[in-house]
Amino acid sequence: YIARLAASGRYGSAPIVTEVEALRAFWPAEAYHQRYFERHPEQGYCQAVIAPKMHKLLQAFPGKLRG
Repeated sequence: YIARLAASGRYGSAPIVTEVEALRAFWPAEAYHQRYFERHPEQGYCQAVIAPKMHKLLQAFPGKLRG
């Protein structure tokens, strides 16, 4: 996907420097972090940052997300 984005010219001539690596380890977040947006939609950060991203994600991938 990174190669396709680079070839598309969407981001100009600057190279995409994101690296994709195999996951080495995973540590789940503490329980109070789980489903934070769902439990605290009224919080300022949720309204200003997460909600617009969720809206964009749902528009781009309808039916692809689990609840």
